[in-house]
Amino acid sequence: QIEMIYSIFDHKAFSWAESGIYCVTCAIMGSVESNSKGWAAVKVVITVVGVDRTGIIAAVSQIMAEHKVNILTINQVILDGIFNMAMIVDMDNSDIT
Repeated sequence: QIEMIYSIFDHKAFSWAESGIYCVTCAIMGSVESNSKGWAAVKVVITVVGVDRTGIIAAVSQIMAEHKVNILTINQVILDGIFNMAMIVDMDNSDIT
């Protein structure tokens, strides 16, 4: 399932080269359970690290919304010009299979 989350970032509106993003990581969190889509866990932590610029949160949020991924919480900080974001998302109603 984690590979499927990474695949949604291969998106025409999210160009890695233009975005300055260094790294996107995903990790399953919470209790292990399955749902109608076969997910081992419903909640996933997604982190994004890269050069700070306008629109990173908007671009990532748009991609999540297009795939019906619900962002439960989001935190971001800029450290010496480097953008760092962590979000917890709910995959239960997503169209990612």
